[in-house]
Amino acid sequence: MSEKQKTYAKLVFIILLIFMYQFYGIFPVSDQISQIICFILSITFFLICWNKRIKTKFYFSSTLVFIGIMATSGLIMTFFNIGFVFNAFIKYINVLGIMTLALSVYVFVTEEWFFTLKSIICVSTIGNFIMLLQVIYFNYSGFFFLKVPYGFRNGPRFSLGGAILPFVVLLLLSLVITKKHKLTPIFAVNIISGLAAILYAIQTRQVFISLIISVFVMLFFSIISKKNIVLLLILSTCIFFICLFGGSSYINHYINSFTESTGDYAGSSSVRLEELNWYLYTVIPMHFPLGIGLYDNVQWGEIPYLAHGLDGSFTTTDIGTIGDIVNFGIFALLTIFSIIRKMIVISIRNPLLIGIATFIIYCQLTTLSYLVLSNSMERFITLMFIIGLMTAIDRIEREGI
Repeated sequence: MSEKQKTYAKLVFIILLIFMYQFYGIFPVSDQISQIICFILSITFFLICWNKRIKTKFYFSSTLVFIGIMATSGLIMTFFNIGFVFNAFIKYINVLGIMTLALSVYVFVTEEWFFTLKSIICVSTIGNFIMLLQVIYFNYSGFFFLKVPYGFRNGPRFSLGGAILPFVVLLLLSLVITKKHKLTPIFAVNIISGLAAILYAIQTRQVFISLIISVFVMLFFSIISKKNIVLLLILSTCIFFICLFGGSSYINHYINSFTESTGDYAGSSSVRLEELNWYLYTVIPMHFPLGIGLYDNVQWGEIPYLAHGLDGSFTTTDIGTIGDIVNFGIFALLTIFSIIRKMIVISIRNPLLIGIATFIIYCQLTTLSYLVLSNSMERFITLMFIIGLMTAIDRIEREGI
């Protein structure tokens, strides 16, 4: 890229990061507007960053092909099951546009790694502190000032960058554990504030437990490879976090929620079990191997009934791979297999990516699918960003760029 292109690319990249943090909740953004903004940013970023190297050196190229086939199949099945649905067609176009984000991030990060790292740290740290400030302010005043959807579970539950935040924490931890970067004050501040935001604001148990598993996997492979000089610093940070928050009734309730059968968390667990039973034993047998397609905003007929269950409260977005099979059938399985295989191979040859790969694989196989092509597509956007980032980091490490 020329210097002028790099300047434009840096500007778009920062806007993209802030977009992934919902513009810090300064103004409300609907799902439809969010998709349009991301489509425009993705295409603009691609046009600026496009380079011939992405044709031959993009590691996840076959995965993108599978995703494209999966989305195309979903659109066809929508037309077959329901008829022409304009929303489904627009969503399909958005998916194709957002897929270019993976290629753009790869090219940009390969050439601007240090700028990328600084930008991610800066944008995410600001987002973390805004979330924590909102939690503190709400607890004292009862007022919610951010323009984002929120609910209640041990206080206000909301998200700014909830999909990308765990990856930022894991990236920084990975850099420290693999001795690619020192545990600087800004790293420590970002990691601790990120964990606190996940625990106090986002309050998603699956994200929390996935982070714990990913960190333990990173530490395990670090010990095996005898690169454990910094383990004391990492463990000290964890101990500090536990000592700082572990005595509170909030954390005790949060930990107990994993096994409780009543209370705030019990409802979500029971609903998820009901969803699994409904989709596994009713919907999938009826529509496998091609799935039900993209059914967003369709309110009539058999497909919305099957998609949302008897009382209309079920969703395929929070049951991981099973939900993807409902929507896209065998093409979802092929795509997920491609993602997992690529993640395993790239993390074997580059230990820096083990934590991120573990997080994606574990979430995808349990409850948090990254192939959700409905609503704001936040997780899908994050997946495109992450596979571009992982490919760039892998190339930088192997070729010493």
